[in-house]
Amino acid sequence: MRVFFVTLGFVAVSAGAALGASAATYPGVKPKPVFATPGKAAYCYTKVAGYEDTRAKLVCWTPNDGWWVSIEWNGRRPRTGVSDTFPQVVHGVTKLKGYKPAARVLEFGRHWRLSCDNPGNYATCKRSGVTAFTCASLRTGLTCRNAVGHGFWIGRFRGYRLF
Repeated sequence: MRVFFVTLGFVAVSAGAALGASAATYPGVKPKPVFATPGKAAYCYTKVAGYEDTRAKLVCWTPNDGWWVSIEWNGRRPRTGVSDTFPQVVHGVTKLKGYKPAARVLEFGRHWRLSCDNPGNYATCKRSGVTAFTCASLRTGLTCRNAVGHGFWIGRFRGYRLF
């Protein structure tokens, strides 16, 4: 009986160690940013909202801590979270803490806009049609809004506000 318990404990620890090792080394989905703010304080990318939801979505993150914020083109409230470790699932977004890929810099005083023929279908997003998102890069931080006026502000050095 005692041998069975020790063997079972060894199997559980080994499986847990193997699972932990694979999760810690899996790179996850690496977002391709559409822009970064000066000094690479924040990055933003666009994507489809979900597997069943084809709406355009804007996601921005701060690589110093892995904090992220997202909003759909017609969403009422942005969502926030932190991605400072590698994902536990294959389709998870990569560890955003420390992730600073090459990106076009949205200089202070400049604006970025994503337009779509139909923002309800991300595949139609390009440079014409309905404005789904606008972002403004200022010395105080980055402000992004969706088509219905909801959005967020990410402070250049710290802080954020959702609206």
